[in-house]
Amino acid sequence: MPSAAAPAGDVADNVNVTVSKRENPDAATLLSFGVSFSNATNLYRLTFANKRAHGDKGRQFKMRIDNGLQSGFSGLISAFALTVNGIDAERLQLADGRFGEWAADDGGRGIKFTLNFDGAWVDIRFWMRPDSPVLFGEVAPSEEARQLSAITNAVVRITSIPSFLECGNGRKTRFYDYARQVRTATRLLDLPPNRTEAIAPNDGFFIMQDGDYDGSAEDKGRGPSATWPLAPVVGRITLNNSWTTKVEYRPDLLAPFRFALLEFKSRRLSNEDMLGLINLAR
Repeated sequence: MPSAAAPAGDVADNVNVTVSKRENPDAATLLSFGVSFSNATNLYRLTFANKRAHGDKGRQFKMRIDNGLQSGFSGLISAFALTVNGIDAERLQLADGRFGEWAADDGGRGIKFTLNFDGAWVDIRFWMRPDSPVLFGEVAPSEEARQLSAITNAVVRITSIPSFLECGNGRKTRFYDYARQVRTATRLLDLPPNRTEAIAPNDGFFIMQDGDYDGSAEDKGRGPSATWPLAPVVGRITLNNSWTTKVEYRPDLLAPFRFALLEFKSRRLSNEDMLGLINLAR
């Protein structure tokens, strides 16, 4: 799909995008943008922040999909992460003038920002469509900045805390011994621990769920999160005997790479509920 912006008049009125900016050269967070995406079906909040150097660490750039919960695409983790030419985006800084709102070519609204991976400029976009609960993302060679280095490799990492994390209320956080699973259109991947599987051409989508905390009742967690590519891509799935599950896409970035994220902050979903929603949303 092309990634050119649609004319402003084509943007649907029922997709709301709110951007807040904070800048404080004396604080731990030097520059940050908070973004809220919503329509009649769902809501997502994302943050992008330049962090001050701390200890032996240089300045960092943090990207968070912050659902306000301790599971799913939680602010406790980097739910979206990007590496280009072996350079992790967390090692970069976001320039103030390279972040702004954006109109998608599918009738949606969102934001776009540009990062410089040592001369390889990459555009990152997130948006929602008027009639879909999905948060869409795109990673693409920059349309505006002059490319000083070729993009030779890229990794888009989507990480979730499926359904439940035992912590809080005086309890010690439990990082291990969950029944994490990944369900695709054609198979169910289960533990043994520390299992890595290549993405298969017919996988279609990836539901990051838990076999015990399946979201079927109030004491069964919040339910799963999901992601899928909008076009075939190579990559891998990592199931750990731990709190997180990862899906890695490895696009060649000769063209824009688009992907989808789906979860609901406002309601609990069972594993089967998510399967039904994905079949409707894709």
